[in-house]
Amino acid sequence: QALMRINPNWGIYIEPQVRIFAKKFYDENHIVGHYRDFWTSLNLGVRYTIGEHNFDYAESWGTFARAFKKGFVEVAGGVVFPRPLYGKTGSAYNAAFGRWFTPVSGWRIGLDGELMVQYPRYISASVAADYLVNISSAVAGCNPDRLFSVVGSVGLYGGVANFYKGLDPVVGVRAGLQGRFRVSDNLDIFVEPQGLLLKSPTITGSTISPQVRVMAGLSYKLGHTSASLDAAEATGVQKRVPFYRSNRGQRANFASLAGGPGVFSLSSQSGSFRVSGAIDVYAGRWFSSVSALRFGMSYDFATTPYVNAQIGSLHLDYMLDVTNIFEQDDTRKFNILGVVGAGFGWSNVSSSPIGVMAQGGVQFRYRLNQDIDLHIEPSIGVWARRVFTPEAYRLTKHRAVAMARVMFGASYKF
Repeated sequence: QALMRINPNWGIYIEPQVRIFAKKFYDENHIVGHYRDFWTSLNLGVRYTIGEHNFDYAESWGTFARAFKKGFVEVAGGVVFPRPLYGKTGSAYNAAFGRWFTPVSGWRIGLDGELMVQYPRYISASVAADYLVNISSAVAGCNPDRLFSVVGSVGLYGGVANFYKGLDPVVGVRAGLQGRFRVSDNLDIFVEPQGLLLKSPTITGSTISPQVRVMAGLSYKLGHTSASLDAAEATGVQKRVPFYRSNRGQRANFASLAGGPGVFSLSSQSGSFRVSGAIDVYAGRWFSSVSALRFGMSYDFATTPYVNAQIGSLHLDYMLDVTNIFEQDDTRKFNILGVVGAGFGWSNVSSSPIGVMAQGGVQFRYRLNQDIDLHIEPSIGVWARRVFTPEAYRLTKHRAVAMARVMFGASYKF
């Protein structure tokens, strides 16, 4: 429920609801041909609060500036309920980062994926951007020690989906209501029901498909507060160090090797789910505490029902240290990086020599010691159709092919 106060006693609210029914409900009521066992609604109402509820706005802003960690990184997973034109339950996954720029308003950008394993399988990968409203802070003022907060979100959603005919674009809008429980100064857990309106040639045609899902996850808070900096300086620890003197600046060059499993976009069209794989080797350099470039060569081993392909790529990637944007800390061992890049690829089943490719992902990096970093990097690579044109798929209408991977690797710094 999202409540907007008109005065200390009166307010109006909007409340999205999901009602879940047993399947036998439809049989007992002679409703034939329905595959949905849920119903959604949106209620608008008026609330009267008995008693006064006032807070000092100036004090709220002062608390936000002095003691509120403004950045955060989220990871979540959840259940996708059956939707029209598909009718199957699936799972959803999300990794995002964001920032609060007032006690009430913030933003969030993340990678979003869905998987529905019942045939015909549906896999999607998208980028989502949300505007956030901290309803609790709007009503009761900023309080970093609050045990439970309510946060509303509304945003845009766009990416690619693989259904009957290979890859096609998927776009839409979404809204959610997040219930956030404070575990510690650095960690929250949350539950977030979301509603989406999606449009894609592979799923909806000329119509728009609604979708409901419930996400649950962790939110790690980032950012220095006046209190945390004072406490660190009192113990002689320097968290903010010039780049040339930092651990990263002293060993700005790195070479990495990684490998892991993947899923090729055309691997499940016959109804059997097949696991592919990939290896990657690259070298790079940090130019600041937040920015790096790496040049790499990768091989993706695409497994399909009709042919096995080796897709090679040369790519240049930009790496952004999200954790250091919000909280520069030379003593930190764990960092989260965004990765985006482009290049060209080739394969052993292509009639053309090369084609363009692009990739993006999120890297979770752990500093093992001053020389070695370990990392896990979920990523997605996309190639133009000309890179993958075996005879068995020559008549299909896919515009591009893609590989979703989870890479495990290590970096040597020098």
